[in-house]
Amino acid sequence: MSLFNARTILQTTKVGTAIVAQLQADKVLTKKARCTMTSLLVGFLIENHGLKPSSYEKQCLAESIIEEFPYLKDPEGKGYEAWYMKGANKRPATGYLEERLRYIRKTMLDKEDRNKGKLDAPAEEPPREGTTSSPEEEARMVAWLKDNMEPASKVQEYMALTARQRKNFIGQKKHSLAGILEEFPRILDKDMIAQDFDLVHHPGIADNLFFKWEGLCDSVIAYANFMTPTWKQVLHMQDKVDGTLSTAEKKNLALFLLPVILGGRSKGKRGGRCSLFDSIDAFIDLKPAIINVDNYLDSINAEKRPQPFILALYTTERLSPSQVFLVVERRAIPYPSLIKTVDAAFKAHYVLDINYQPQVKTVWEFLQNVVYELPGIVPPILRDFRAYLVSK
Repeated sequence: MSLFNARTILQTTKVGTAIVAQLQADKVLTKKARCTMTSLLVGFLIENHGLKPSSYEKQCLAESIIEEFPYLKDPEGKGYEAWYMKGANKRPATGYLEERLRYIRKTMLDKEDRNKGKLDAPAEEPPREGTTSSPEEEARMVAWLKDNMEPASKVQEYMALTARQRKNFIGQKKHSLAGILEEFPRILDKDMIAQDFDLVHHPGIADNLFFKWEGLCDSVIAYANFMTPTWKQVLHMQDKVDGTLSTAEKKNLALFLLPVILGGRSKGKRGGRCSLFDSIDAFIDLKPAIINVDNYLDSINAEKRPQPFILALYTTERLSPSQVFLVVERRAIPYPSLIKTVDAAFKAHYVLDINYQPQVKTVWEFLQNVVYELPGIVPPILRDFRAYLVSK
């Protein structure tokens, strides 16, 4: 017999009963309902097991939540990790229940640290075997690439043959981004980031975003309608009606909605939640096509505006940008579509060894874990989102 029954605990209060009814009807939790539900469950836990319940008791309560409400189950792991995950390998326990308990202990006893340790970088898969070029041959090719932009076929060939050497150079972590681009200027040429990603970082998943996004976009839009119904005002798209959008517009809209759904954090060690607008601009900065791109790039403050990010220019329709650029080191690299640019921006983090910027970190983690299926720590808000997408 289970130690807890989450449904029964919630139904002991009027507000909890309303949450159960809402869950049964909608099969998804709003942020407000989830916070209230967490407070009720943690209140019961403290009342019956004290301010420091055992990991077993917290795990049992988390298990009961997904047993009673299976549509909240995350498809990965045990399924309840968004609610509680036991600490391991010097990492603290995480999840909504643990975070609420920690907050209450700090408020009441003022002796618990927040202990928000820095997440490790995602583990990489074994890369594809390198080339048979000698170091001397690779050095000659690197030198040639510094002085030549064509023929394109030769540039592509030499970039492929020096991909392993380039990864090792960047992996030394001795060089700034500017220094990397000085040594390998052709890495920002068309399709070169994607080629390096596929050759020596994560072979076999290069096209995941293109294969998956059309199938996910309707569910992403539906989730935004439920969780953040004000998104049209936030994105200045009040005139958009979902049923009238083309497939291409839906795919673009779903990308614009990711930072609205997932949010982000301010810079700094103890940064709190940043504004939605900061998170949106850190992912895709949408501007009228009349802006001067050169002046825009010159105005970027690298400290306040970490890169890469996407610059999209529109004429009349915000969901159909006329030009899209990947912005790296104050350089604008044109791409043919928004989804292609997002794909390149994601891969640039790996190829150029760039950390996710905090304002949009959860968006990149969503793409990493859900779309490209690369390993990494999954925050609770992302587990909720993933569980919803899988249930559809």
